[in-house]
Amino acid sequence: MSNEDSPAQIQMRDMNKLGKTFVFLSDPDAKLAGLYAGRLDGGKVLKPATIVIGKNKKVAYAYVTHNGEDHPPVQDVVKAVRAAAKR
Repeated sequence: MSNEDSPAQIQMRDMNKLGKTFVFLSDPDAKLAGLYAGRLDGGKVLKPATIVIGKNKKVAYAYVTHNGEDHPPVQDVVKAVRAAAKR
């Protein structure tokens, strides 16, 4: 799930050779993302987060931070996505 537009997500999926079976949700208004990541500044700002939800609808990986410049290693996220697909 991301507030990025769909083309950016498709590019990431294709770049990492994840295949078309992986679904990335675009959440430009951050309605769902706020439920998973939480909010800062009295609820006005989303916490920067990367969350992978498996086919079983459970959180398979979560990286939540207070710093927008802090990102998880891409290889960790790709590994979590691949593992979640097997569950």
